Amino acid sequence: MIFRGVFDLELKGQVEDIIYHNELNSYTVCTLEVDEELITAVGYLPFINPGDMLKVIGKYTTHQDYGEQFKIDTFEKLMPEGTKALEKYIGSGAIKGIGPATAKKIIEKFR
Repeated sequence: MIFRGVFDLELKGQVEDIIYHNELNSYTVCTLEVDEELITAVGYLPFINPGDMLKVIGKYTTHQDYGEQFKIDTFEKLMPEGTKALEKYIGSGAIKGIGPATAKKIIEKFR
């Protein structure tokens, strides 16, 4: 369970999907999987991709049109933890020419 309050929280999760990304200023709306819960996160997040593990600091807010969001003040990219996270990262497009199918084969080869 994630505690929702008005003070800054530190969360660690994996980027599941990027809903919106502004190329000019890197403002991003994405979904993060945090403790098996999907949350909508917003903030200035340059160079992130689906599958990235992030440590984020911010607070929950409620947008009048889009509902509850986690507003990120600062973030740090982390190394993927576990084979599921590594497979998702490798298959995310972060490595040119490797998609989900090839990533699965690579992970299976080294198990």
